[in-house]
Amino acid sequence: MKIQNFDTLKKIFLIAEIGNNHEGNFKLAKKLILLAKKNGADAVKFQFITPKNLVNPNNNEKRIKQLKKLCLSLKEIFELRLYAKKNKIIFLCSFFDLEKIYKVKNKFPAFKIPSGDNNNISMINEYINTKKPILYSSGMLSSKLLEKIINRLKKNKNFSKKKICLMHCVSNYPLENRDSNMNSLIDIKKMGFEIGYSDHAIGIDNCLVAAALGARVIEKHFTLSHNFSKFRDHKHSANPKELKALSEKIKKINFMLGSSKKIIGKTEEKNIKSLRRGVYASKNLKKNDKLSLKDFILLRPETRLKIEDVDKIIGKKLKKNCNKYSEIYLKNLY
Repeated sequence: MKIQNFDTLKKIFLIAEIGNNHEGNFKLAKKLILLAKKNGADAVKFQFITPKNLVNPNNNEKRIKQLKKLCLSLKEIFELRLYAKKNKIIFLCSFFDLEKIYKVKNKFPAFKIPSGDNNNISMINEYINTKKPILYSSGMLSSKLLEKIINRLKKNKNFSKKKICLMHCVSNYPLENRDSNMNSLIDIKKMGFEIGYSDHAIGIDNCLVAAALGARVIEKHFTLSHNFSKFRDHKHSANPKELKALSEKIKKINFMLGSSKKIIGKTEEKNIKSLRRGVYASKNLKKNDKLSLKDFILLRPETRLKIEDVDKIIGKKLKKNCNKYSEIYLKNLY
């Protein structure tokens, strides 16, 4: 998957999810973008919320007031997007407002489907119609339900597996280790999509496990400090020091993962001859002797005749004498 100039097949894509950790403070939002860039994130992600289009005001007035305090305006989101571009970090945003998708679809290189809307077929189809990469968070879905939703989305003519990353996510804040269920990444991968991980756990360990299991996109909440305020997201977010450690370790894991194919590496090739066994005479053999298994001894270093081919020369005869521990050559057999 390509998001701007970033290819997730080559490198693991690390997103610093600033979300609402700016708490509505535009200057703090800018500071967090700079810190994310400085500490190794490939992208930052914000959330755009129109409270009245998300929460029913009849019985959630307190929640709406809380959300209003956290919100940035669309104008501010666009300004932050330009600020991120200036500082050479990819800018992403989750939109919790279907009406705004039409206005922003050409402004962003990819879109994130949050877990709360991962069953919102009409909204997801609007994202699919943008033909942009989609990061699909799978919180609160079983494999069966996820597959059911994907099958419905496949009916969209613009649907493309290559442009969707299915991200393991557990919608709990903070996420306890016992509930992480990281092996579900293996199950999700069987569906044939690129896989990723959206994290709500304290610390960075889950993200490292996800990377090792094949996640090509890692999203970790990011904050200035765990104790910045009582807002819950700060607790399970990475601070700058943790983000830097995560970035460095993900790069190392990516390097260690190498190819998805089982290959003989260049550093391995030089050791083959010394570590493999070869085929040698177990005793002095005479011309015209008919070879049997007891005539061979398998010793290091490797010979031109590979030990897996020994069966092919049983019953053949020697063209000339062969001393004990001498290499058996195919050219000397008939």
